[in-house]
Amino acid sequence: MLPSLLNNSDYQMIIDYCHGRYGIPIDCWKSFDLYKRKEGLWLVNKDLYKHIPLEETEGFGLRVFSGKSFPYKITHHFVQVFLKHIDKGFVEVSEKEGDLLLKRSSFDIPSEANAPKGYYICLYKKKFIGIALKTEGSFISQVPKSLTNQLRLDLKLGQ
Repeated sequence: MLPSLLNNSDYQMIIDYCHGRYGIPIDCWKSFDLYKRKEGLWLVNKDLYKHIPLEETEGFGLRVFSGKSFPYKITHHFVQVFLKHIDKGFVEVSEKEGDLLLKRSSFDIPSEANAPKGYYICLYKKKFIGIALKTEGSFISQVPKSLTNQLRLDLKLGQ
């Protein structure tokens, strides 16, 4: 089944959201297309079409958003692709908060108690550790189970 390319208004809504929420410059998107596949949006470089026919691209790209509708959840791939362009939407976590994040638990960050709801990029000692959803009072870990052990080792967290 061929993936569904986002229409211009939906694509622009995603670009505007990422610019407003994470500070990603609008021109960062000029070389990418977004496809809706199952429960997420996949990022594909537009140069791909020069080498591969559109009908053969279903297995290509990175899932950068999860969910069925806007507002989508950002993924680890989203952060990996755009981290150097992101200038807001971060929270710095302590060792205790980072440990809870990697245990896939909820946690509070008193200094961020008044932060708006939404998805945040969590940093530990200025390194990307994961994504958390800010709800009414707490942050809820969105770190995939498959990454928790390796992140703990890489960041020497909770050892």
